[in-house]
Amino acid sequence: MTLLTVIFVLGPMYEDGNGWYIMLCTSSMLYHHLLNPLAAILSFTVLWCIAILGMDYLYAWLLWKGNGGKKKQ
Repeated sequence: MTLLTVIFVLGPMYEDGNGWYIMLCTSSMLYHHLLNPLAAILSFTVLWCIAILGMDYLYAWLLWKGNGGKKKQ
């Protein structure tokens, strides 16, 4: 939400044309408006993918165990 607010509302408010640079890349705004939202998006997508893969492996293991849990020969 912060990243979108900066991009669409606060950035265009600067009349000299470099509002996005000032709001996203200077001082503590770099962390608050750019790096923290990007880290949150990245960690959410990575953890979401890991959770989906983990559930797939769990279901596959449960089905395998439910059918006897032995290798086919």
